[in-house]
Amino acid sequence: YQGRAGTARHDAVAWGYARGADKQGVDLIQQCEVTGYLWDEGKIVGVETTRGSIRANKVVLAVAGHTSHLAAKAGLRLPIETHVLQAFVTEPLKPL
Repeated sequence: YQGRAGTARHDAVAWGYARGADKQGVDLIQQCEVTGYLWDEGKIVGVETTRGSIRANKVVLAVAGHTSHLAAKAGLRLPIETHVLQAFVTEPLKPL
């Protein structure tokens, strides 16, 4: 809750980002875990997933709780330590 602006539901924010990314041509694939990277001459050219390989011109690391884990698989050491966050989300009550 932000007094001057109102209430933002985190799922609505996430879907807003997803819609914006989709409009920019980003492919979003749900229920698809990245398990590794596809390499060509020392360059990442795609990802290995639980649903098969996906080649791409650009690969972005935006994974929240597994950021440092997947960065390490790419040979990167980040100056952060990430932890998985689990939350129980209920249906919000609309203001009366």
